[in-house]
This record gives sequence, C-alpha cells and structure tokens, in this order.
Amino acid sequence: MKLLFWFDAIRPKTLLASIAPVLIGLAVSYSDNNMSIPRPFVAVLTIVCALLIQIGSNISNDLFDFMNGADNADRIGPDRVAQSGLLSEKELARGIIIVFALAVLIGSYLFFISLSPAIIAIGIFSIAMAILYTGGPYPLGYFGLGDVLVFIFFGIIPVQGTYLLQLDAWSYSGLIYGILIGFVATSILVVNNLRDIDTDKKAGKYTLAVIFGKRFAMAEYILLLSASCIGLSYIAYLADRVIMYFAICALAPITCILIWGIITKTGTELNKLLVTTSLYCFIYSILISFVVIVR
Repeated sequence: MKLLFWFDAIRPKTLLASIAPVLIGLAVSYSDNNMSIPRPFVAVLTIVCALLIQIGSNISNDLFDFMNGADNADRIGPDRVAQSGLLSEKELARGIIIVFALAVLIGSYLFFISLSPAIIAIGIFSIAMAILYTGGPYPLGYFGLGDVLVFIFFGIIPVQGTYLLQLDAWSYSGLIYGILIGFVATSILVVNNLRDIDTDKKAGKYTLAVIFGKRFAMAEYILLLSASCIGLSYIAYLADRVIMYFAICALAPITCILIWGIITKTGTELNKLLVTTSLYCFIYSILISFVVIVR
C-alpha cells in the first residue's frame, strides 16, 4: 500500500511536463549535429534527471503545502498524501532527500561529461527552486512567482541545458522553442491555480490567480496557449516550411478545445482540464521535435 501512496505523491500525470522540453532540446541538437545524437547515454540521463527533479518538487509541494495550510479539507483537487495522512511528514522528508540525492548524483556525472559551470548552475538552481517553490521561510509560489518559475524551469532552461549537454554550446533556435514550450508548461500551473483559488486565498498563498482574480487567470491561460500557436506560426512563416503548418493545423483544434474548457469549466471539472493540458504540453513537444528533425 505504501508504494501506491508514493505513486500518488510523485503525481505521474504531471511528469510529461518535465520530459517535453528535454525532447525539444534533443531534437534541436539532433538536427544541428547532422541528424545524430552525439551523446545518447547522456540524453537518457538528462531525461531521468529532469524527472527526478520534478518528482522531488512534487513531493516537496505535497509536504510544504500541507504544512502551510494550503492543502486542507476544503481542497477540490485530488487528495494529497500528506493532507490525507497516507504518508507522514518524516516519510515525505526522507523521500525528498533520496530523490534529490539521486538527481545530484546523476547531475554530477553530467557535469563531468560537459565540464560546463552552467550545468552546475542549472542543477543547483533547479533543485533549489523545486524546494523553495513552496518551502522555506519565503515560499516563492506563495508570492506570485510560480508562473515565472515554471516558464523558466520547464521551458528555457531545460531546452538549453539539454542542448548544452549534447553539443557544448547554446542554441538560438533552442531559446525560441524553449520560450514556446514554456508558455504551454505555464498554462498547466494556471489551471491548477484557478482551481485552487479559494483555498489558496484562505491559506495566504498568493498566486497570480489569487492576486488578480479568476478572469485574469482565464485570460492568462488563453494568452499562453494562443502565444504558443502564434509563435509557431511565425516560425513557420519565417522558415517557409510546409510541415510546420501541418503541426499548427494539428494543434489548433486542441488549443480551441482547451480554451473553451477554461471558459466553461469550474471546480472539480478543472481537474480533467489540468490533466488534458499536461498531455497537450507533451503533444506540443512531440510535434515541435518532429518538425525540427524533418527537413
């Protein structure tokens, strides 16, 4: 039974969001390296490390949101293991230490492969932000910074970091694609914050949804998803590549369905929209990766 509780704690339905930017970084490096992955084993470890950091972040959020009173009996989202008493605070703390220790171990190997100080910085800041997002004396997610952090650490940084590990360089196109996938990843958080707006307000968790209201959160979600499609359309126009338009045609109807969902759904109905948006983030990364490698 404990294994099932830990399975709930890592929130498997959200983990695609950490794989998505790594896939894009690999696709860009594959395209720039004459259609080959220069370091395939490093590619696998990069995905594993990204997953571990998000798992550690999810467990930390479960623990610290409970300790801070954000997860309580009024919660309308899925039950959390700390809130439900399925795992103790000590058990979750040990889990956080183990997961981040594994991430540090793999990250250390990745550093020795690249010998780039930027990799150390990315690793340290990623783990620090994963903890400080809801933990510490000044939890960043409680003061309207969650959206910015997700945009950076689930968009720009993992795409560029993955490219750096493969080709020991930075990528301008990787930056652009990192921004686009960052828009989509941030939209996942927006749904979460819109759903939890009432309980977050009572707990003193000031997300942007709490600060500016439900209409702002809905508008932010629509803007983020629209920007991800418009940005890809602009790239297609500049690159004059027909295959990109096929990707846009595939994404457009899904985007419209999601936007309709944020306008019409409330309460527990947003749980399904949250999962769907996470899946859309992964689909978006697959399509971008496909158009990048197909010339």
